[in-house]
Amino acid sequence: MRQTAQWTAAGARPRKRAGRWLVLAFFVFVAAVVFLESPLTRVRSLSVTGNRMTPAADVLSASGLDPGMSFWQVNGRSVENAIVHRLPLVQSVSVHTDYLSGRVTLAVQEKRLVAVLAAGGRFYDLLDDGMVFRVSPKTSGFADPIVTADGVLDARPGQVPANPYIPALCRALSADRLPDGVSEIHLDRFGVASVYLANGFVAQCPAGDLADRLSKMESAVTYFQSRGYAPGLIDMTGDPPYLYTPFPTSGQTGKEHAP
Repeated sequence: MRQTAQWTAAGARPRKRAGRWLVLAFFVFVAAVVFLESPLTRVRSLSVTGNRMTPAADVLSASGLDPGMSFWQVNGRSVENAIVHRLPLVQSVSVHTDYLSGRVTLAVQEKRLVAVLAAGGRFYDLLDDGMVFRVSPKTSGFADPIVTADGVLDARPGQVPANPYIPALCRALSADRLPDGVSEIHLDRFGVASVYLANGFVAQCPAGDLADRLSKMESAVTYFQSRGYAPGLIDMTGDPPYLYTPFPTSGQTGKEHAP
């Protein structure tokens, strides 16, 4: 009889411990549910920074985020992909979450407007990746160079024109190496870019090498101006020295090489 009592007491202790763990687990589960559903884990405000041309309301609408949603529903990569897909001017978005204040901040990096494409009798703003952003609200007095090209260009907002040299040209223009006074850049069918300057000079170079040639263009023009040469054509399609050829109406004769 004593052995039976001892066995029963020994078997009861593990059952009591198991019961206590179940009760503790239940309360932990309830506490977790209460915490996850509390205002502390909810988005209480949204803000947008870094946007210059894109309205903040458009960024928020494209993000799919709303006040009151759970922080656990905020996926930075998904939010960025949604915004970039819907807003062509946006290049990237960083999502910052402040759990203490309940604020989600969308830090936007926009693409740059670098040129104006003339096609089909209209003007279109070009972004730094070559994409057509929109029909330009202006018809003259552009701050950025006008881009023209041989052949027919099908320019549509949200798409890159079917000219393989335009994306490279736009990337070159975004590199902040543009000489002062560039008014127009013409692309011929052979991939040669003719850069028209406000001082009357025209410099030619391969469209694919435009980023490198732009940084040298101003010094080449300055060299010929310092020697008293009237505006003419500077051939930069090859390596230095660059060849200067006067325009027929300039009154200048002969050819000259820049050192």
